[in-house]
Amino acid sequence: MDDFLKWLAVAVGIMVVLVVIFALGPSFNFGEKQTKAKIQESLDVTIGPYVVENSKRINIPEFSTVKEVSRRTFGIGDHNVSSGLLTGTQGYSYHFDIVRDYAKSALLSFVVESTNNYGPLKISVNGQTVESKNYQRGFYTIPIDVSMLENSNLLSIIPASSSWRLWAPNHYYLKNITLNIEEYMSKEKSVEFAIEDNEANISEAQIVLYFDTNKGSLDIFVNNEQVFSGLTVPTHRVTINTSLLKPGKNYIELVAGPDSAYEGSGYLWFKYKEKRGRGLEKAFQINADDYERFVRGEIAFDVSSVARSGKLIVTLEDPSGAEHQIARETAENGHHSYLFEKSDIGQGVNTLRISSQEGAVFTITSLSINY
Repeated sequence: MDDFLKWLAVAVGIMVVLVVIFALGPSFNFGEKQTKAKIQESLDVTIGPYVVENSKRINIPEFSTVKEVSRRTFGIGDHNVSSGLLTGTQGYSYHFDIVRDYAKSALLSFVVESTNNYGPLKISVNGQTVESKNYQRGFYTIPIDVSMLENSNLLSIIPASSSWRLWAPNHYYLKNITLNIEEYMSKEKSVEFAIEDNEANISEAQIVLYFDTNKGSLDIFVNNEQVFSGLTVPTHRVTINTSLLKPGKNYIELVAGPDSAYEGSGYLWFKYKEKRGRGLEKAFQINADDYERFVRGEIAFDVSSVARSGKLIVTLEDPSGAEHQIARETAENGHHSYLFEKSDIGQGVNTLRISSQEGAVFTITSLSINY
């Protein structure tokens, strides 16, 4: 009887153990702690590069650009000049400096106070003859072609020889010799601006200027290339060839034309296309208990469509900031599942990232993280 009771107790114990095992089902594991789903979401997220159209405005601060005429007067004074076979030549030379590009006109004037008129008087600039003739007593004005002028110049007044008149040289007494140069007073405006690398794909560009003063004509340059020349209106718009704009430093120059003056402000506006990347990022917290029992985790998601072929990348960033690549494979429709190890995560906030390479564009419609 005692043996019967013993065997009965053993049988009951075995039955209890079996009931416990089957009640726990797949969550029971001999010696290994099991993972379970911690995150499960329905999504509709497209991953991969895309193009966004942006615009940028760069202000042109208040400016003033002029090119108006001013007069410079060189007072040369009174001089005797003569030339003869016996006496030789005593002419007069005068050096003067100007800004050649600003010269509008030049005029020489003098008074012939006395002369014996035994020969002509030759006037030249930089070796080029301006005029050569016999002058009677009186006042003279002689225009000088500005094409003869340089930045540094030499005016020469030399009488011809009296030739056979050996007894007297050719003689001129000149008073109040004056040289008047009309020059453009020029002031230009230069604006420097930068275009970033991500702004380089420019599709449209325009300069807009608001004038308080707009007298005459205006030249506009972008990176030394002329984009406008002519008359303006109070609000003036100039379309720019986008190929003139480059990444890095760029320049706009505003240059008033002859007898012109401009004051105002404005801006440069351009539209550009920028390529950006879209990805999926999901943070999840692993507490001390989860980390202690962790053996292996799983990331799973469904790709519902692939718009452009390429690679999909799955990475995990642990709480220390270290990144671990879990998968890199061709983006394809269907279910994707990847395992990760304890060394890929840490206690605290971890981050899952799903991104694309090689231009892949695909859509994810579900996500689960099991750990």
